[in-house]
Amino acid sequence: MELLAITQVKLDSQAKTVLTAFREHACRLPGLRLCCYMTGKFDFLLHIAVSDMAAFEGLLTEQLGAFPGIGHVETSFVLHSWQSDYMNEKKWIIE
Repeated sequence: MELLAITQVKLDSQAKTVLTAFREHACRLPGLRLCCYMTGKFDFLLHIAVSDMAAFEGLLTEQLGAFPGIGHVETSFVLHSWQSDYMNEKKWIIE
């Protein structure tokens, strides 16, 4: 069973070089399913799948936290998820 984390990241700088460097760093994270550059309070939203909380803690402290320009991180964990079947809007896939 996977633990799905939705992690929001605020960077210290909005310089293009910092944004690009973070995107490249984030896209190398194990378990990363999606990396979104966002408007609003946070700069990036990451969907990360890990085996358990200990695996997430290691990823957060040893890998994500290794990027020097992170100002703030907030994470929520998914309790249940549903996904639309884009080819047939009336059908829903329930995990």
